[in-house]
Amino acid sequence: MSRSPSGGSSVARRGISVVLGVSLLGPQVGFAASDEPVVVLSVLRDGRPDTVLWQRLTDHLARNGERVVQTPRLSPAEQQCTSQECLDRVAQRSTAKYVLSVTAQRSGPENLYLTGLLYDSVRHWPRQATLDCVGCKGDVLTSRVTDLADKLFLEIRTPELTVASSPNAAPPPLVWGKAPSYSVLSQPGESSSYLDKLSLRRKVSSGVLGALSLAVFATAGAFQGLDGRATDFSCGSSGSPQSCVWSTKWLYGTGYGLGSALLIGAALTLFWPTETAAPASAERR
Repeated sequence: MSRSPSGGSSVARRGISVVLGVSLLGPQVGFAASDEPVVVLSVLRDGRPDTVLWQRLTDHLARNGERVVQTPRLSPAEQQCTSQECLDRVAQRSTAKYVLSVTAQRSGPENLYLTGLLYDSVRHWPRQATLDCVGCKGDVLTSRVTDLADKLFLEIRTPELTVASSPNAAPPPLVWGKAPSYSVLSQPGESSSYLDKLSLRRKVSSGVLGALSLAVFATAGAFQGLDGRATDFSCGSSGSPQSCVWSTKWLYGTGYGLGSALLIGAALTLFWPTETAAPASAERR
């Protein structure tokens, strides 16, 4: 009597079978891919469409056997859409199964942070992946963008292979509910938010400076409210009584200047770039 394999062994065997299938049935896989139309929604670089990079990505997908359909005329908002409703609308207008978009945001003088989104409009599956591109320009940028697209297509078509090759990989993407959510392929502990990447020291320093600026502004406002008001002190000369008035222009003027300086210091602490040793072409898988 044969023993049933364990869960991990079963997943590994299924992953190996997928690899063998892809390597042995290359023409059949290419034919299947051509039956799944793809529309390249946009390639945005620093928030603006990059038509050259878009054309290079489109040509690369066509050489890989993808049937790239013509992109419909889109508004600037539609070129950046990430909601299920918007992506479904674009897929329907272009009669495509997959909607692909890539964004590149500058993270250094010659570094870009790439985010790729591939949406399956039939199963309503979003798949997202990110990577850091060091020295990202020219052919290097084109290579990173096409690698990112290839990675997304491999994972959305063979989720079993993804799980088999990496035990800690994210599960297949979930169907969108009321609030859209992406299955982001990044290592545990990584963050894509700018504030999350800041050190604790910079966050605390910025918070302290911001709190001090608010306190100084409040004090300066109080002194400005007193300026010109009568006091209970007698300022008369030769014994004749005369009421005094507050003169606080110098105090609240200095306070507003100091508060502004503290506020600027808090902003610089948060957003002033620091020189860090960037790892050589570190990719977020």
